Amino acid sequence: SQAVFRRYPFSFLNFRITMENKKLEAKQQRTVVLALDGTDATDLVIRWCAEKLFEKDDKIVLAHATEGGGSTYASKQSTELKGIISKAQLTKGKTYLEECLGKLEKAGYKGDTELIVAYPHTSAKAALRLFLERTKPDILACGSRRLGAMKRALLGSTSTYLVHNSPCPTLIIHVDDQS
Repeated sequence: SQAVFRRYPFSFLNFRITMENKKLEAKQQRTVVLALDGTDATDLVIRWCAEKLFEKDDKIVLAHATEGGGSTYASKQSTELKGIISKAQLTKGKTYLEECLGKLEKAGYKGDTELIVAYPHTSAKAALRLFLERTKPDILACGSRRLGAMKRALLGSTSTYLVHNSPCPTLIIHVDDQS
């Protein structure tokens, strides 16, 4: 028996290389999540990212995590109070993100916003990590206020937590008092 060779209009190797190149071309748009904490450093972080990090085709997501609030103690009064607090926090968070979006557009970029709500027994930083795991961004950027040792021990540093637990590369922007 003799082997039969057929000629095809393209080789499989060329097809594979072409498909890999198309995947690389399709991945040109990065997803950059900018985690904002509601402090005075927000302006500096947005400006720094606009000058040094963002590229023309990036998909930029401004994310802000807020505590969903309250204990799990169940009573009619506490449930009503938690509802009022949660609505106030949501409104405040949405307003804050809209202001940040305006600052981003002023810097020449467009973006999306994401308000992340941490429910009882979940910290805002853990809720942010879960959001990152779900959305799989290419990079996370956030500011650091350089808390003193005592405040960091009591409050915990969100930026340190994200560096150690984020599922994506994390960029920390240190904000000085003089900036």
